Amino acid sequence: MRFALISAGPNASKLTYLAFYSLAALIGLAMVGLLVKGGPTIVFVAFTLLLAIFLGIPIHERVVQARIKRGLKILKATIVGLENGDRLRFSKPLRLRPIVFEVESRKLWLSGPHYSWSAWVVPRGAYEAKNVHVFGDLSYGIMVDRGGEGGAILPGIEFDEDKMRHIVLLYIPSRQPRVEAAHHTLKSPWGQLADVTVYEGLGLRGEARLSGGGRASIYLVAELPGSPHRVKLKLADLRSGGAVELSARLAPESPVLVVAHKRSSPRGLARHLTKPLIAGDALRYSLTVVFRRGILRKSVGRVELRIVK
Repeated sequence: MRFALISAGPNASKLTYLAFYSLAALIGLAMVGLLVKGGPTIVFVAFTLLLAIFLGIPIHERVVQARIKRGLKILKATIVGLENGDRLRFSKPLRLRPIVFEVESRKLWLSGPHYSWSAWVVPRGAYEAKNVHVFGDLSYGIMVDRGGEGGAILPGIEFDEDKMRHIVLLYIPSRQPRVEAAHHTLKSPWGQLADVTVYEGLGLRGEARLSGGGRASIYLVAELPGSPHRVKLKLADLRSGGAVELSARLAPESPVLVVAHKRSSPRGLARHLTKPLIAGDALRYSLTVVFRRGILRKSVGRVELRIVK
């Protein structure tokens, strides 16, 4: 079966690492000045700590990326194929264990925009040597916006092999969640009516119609359970008296295997994937209708979508 084997990218942008190197260079120059002029020892120690931080973060990221690239090379030479969409076969036995990889990211403001994330590897079994691994019909979900914010709950495997430690292989199936049929009518404060019909089936399919004047936009919104962050995808713009079809594929066209580090971020996981990325049955879905009347007046209505297990 056709599948994609990709690597996770860096956890931060090139501009961020350039900023770290620039600050390290400025601190280095300041330290040279202190040595020449004989500045206070405590200031020199403080600058040394700052230099270690600003150089250590990008250097650590380079080490992580080198491990991921090495892991990708090894797995490209070892993976024979993905049978039936979830049966991964290797050319030789590898010592591995099944896991669930959970990660969440957000942007904070700490004297400037700051990208922060947390990742967890949850074991689902013990290490054993085998040349076939079946991912099975596990729930999964991944959502990442264009800025790299979002999160994921993905099945995968972790390796206990030389040159592969701390490397995980994550699985994004091409299996779409089944959405339950529904019909909703939403009303704005100015008398606009949006009729939204959702058809039952794999992925999102439906239509929407606006009446009562003005304009409206419809977005698909995804959330991970327990997470305040949302990722949205614009589906259509509506004008009064017109109807549009709604559709969104809630899974990749073919399965994706991501070679990542056990501390990779959503930004890194989605580096080579189309964004905004929304996929899987472990997410909560809704449709948001944004009504507009004139230039400044705006109202928002929301429709929950139900996933049929």
